[in-house]
Amino acid sequence: MRFEIHGRGVACSSGVISQHAVQLDNMACTCKRWDLSGLPCGHAIAAIYSKGWSTNDFVDEHYTQKKYLMAYEPMINPIAGVDEWELINRPIAPPRFRRLIGRPKMSRNKQPGEEPPQPETTKLPKSYYSQIKCERCGLKGHNQKDMC
Repeated sequence: MRFEIHGRGVACSSGVISQHAVQLDNMACTCKRWDLSGLPCGHAIAAIYSKGWSTNDFVDEHYTQKKYLMAYEPMINPIAGVDEWELINRPIAPPRFRRLIGRPKMSRNKQPGEEPPQPETTKLPKSYYSQIKCERCGLKGHNQKDMC
């Protein structure tokens, strides 16, 4: 049985009219909500109510009480509590240390939410560099460590 449902669209103030075709035989609507979820959309409910039928007859089989009970039919055994755990009478040793391949890391990984340290200024002010004199070449503005 096929129905054509007219109604207001999303933009109600502009008076946009929406049109959807509903097929009750195939449980389908052109809005595709019924096809995706298995539950009748608003357009399908309007068509079902126009015939005076119940919407429960048009819900997908997976939503029935019978399928729900079948899903939870297998027995789920509870997990043993802390009081019933097996006690271990020997000390638990830490895992063996293995040195990794490659150069070792010089900094550690920061924990989430830990603030990084404030950057330290390693550069000296410009006034300092104008006063220093290189011992190798005798020029001002750099020292012996800088390649001249």
